[in-house]
Amino acid sequence: MMSDLLGGWMPRIIAVALILTLVYLLAPEGRLRTAVRFTGGLVLLAALLGPLAELDLSGTLSYADCADQVENRTEAMHRAYVEQTAELIEERTAAYISDKGLALGVSCEPVVTVQLRDGVPFPWSVTMDYPFHPALSDLISGELDIPRTRQSWQEG
Repeated sequence: MMSDLLGGWMPRIIAVALILTLVYLLAPEGRLRTAVRFTGGLVLLAALLGPLAELDLSGTLSYADCADQVENRTEAMHRAYVEQTAELIEERTAAYISDKGLALGVSCEPVVTVQLRDGVPFPWSVTMDYPFHPALSDLISGELDIPRTRQSWQEG
């Protein structure tokens, strides 16, 4: 489609330029030649811009459509980012608690959940697979801001 448009456009421009040159050379000196030059420029401009009128732009997106697509994609990417960040925080916080537990002689594999605060995931609660350990519970409360009310310990 575009190659057909350009293929017919170039010979048209060349033909118009040759005809205008011939008319300009045949025009007598003075005001008529100036008018021919001006009119010829307009005709050449019309020949240059003519193919633009033939373009079918019905399949192209409007600015509003493009803006909506960008906004939707941005929102989707932000959601994916928040989800990935939440998973990472859960994993890293659980590993941190496990490492601190080992330092206290507690072998555990905690499960951490997060909650969004102003769109940012923060550690919210922890489920421990170990009976209550006061020092580890204090560490979780103090360093991770997960109070005892959101800590779940294994019965036993």
